[in-house]
Amino acid sequence: MNLHVPIGSVKIIYPSNKVKVEKLINTNTIACTGEDENSQHPKVYLSLKMGVNKCPYCGTFFRKQQ
Repeated sequence: MNLHVPIGSVKIIYPSNKVKVEKLINTNTIACTGEDENSQHPKVYLSLKMGVNKCPYCGTFFRKQQ
């Protein structure tokens, strides 16, 4: 995944036993192109002004670090 200024990530296991990745970011905008080379998608820019956002393509959660 190509990200701008990532500062950490946390794996979260949801009740459906699917593991999603939450990326901790220190900027207001993030660009996501997929979780890895096998699941790439078009680049999408997400705003973190509300503190959290989810990529509509791959489902990765991005959270702005406080």
